Amino acid sequence: MIKTYMKPRKIKPRAIKVREYKVKPIVVRREAVDKDFLKYIKVVRAWARHKHGLSIQDFEMLCYLYSEHVFDANQFDQYCQIFGFTKNRRLDLMEKGLIVHFRKPEPGKRAIYELSHKAKAIMRQVYEMLQGQKPIPKLSDIKPKNNKPHHFATRQYDRVIGRLNKDF
Repeated sequence: MIKTYMKPRKIKPRAIKVREYKVKPIVVRREAVDKDFLKYIKVVRAWARHKHGLSIQDFEMLCYLYSEHVFDANQFDQYCQIFGFTKNRRLDLMEKGLIVHFRKPEPGKRAIYELSHKAKAIMRQVYEMLQGQKPIPKLSDIKPKNNKPHHFATRQYDRVIGRLNKDF
């Protein structure tokens, strides 16, 4: 038998003091938002891009022109300056059928333009979706113009749209 000089140590249970904190409720003062529709703008813009083949610049241009009613080339070009360079954006929108002549150019009178019935209908739908008057259709239900299969981003948008439409 081996003799040891160390005695086995007894471990005594110790009481640990735990400090209790008083939990104060967090008070947040926030003004109530009357119309909180801009948080859905990305989803609605994706719908417009997918359904009508609009680029982001075209969509934003339509948003601006929708409130202008009639405009001339100078007004169009002034707002067009904040976008990337595209030669003849006005002509491109006219070829897509989104802008039409309100008054054709005549001697001594310049041309005046307006949004077409198609563009006004698109913007009316956009406003109805943003204000919650109309549910946002899922992107996978829309037949794409280029006949390509739906991608991962489309499925992600569909999930978000499904959550948004539960409020209806």
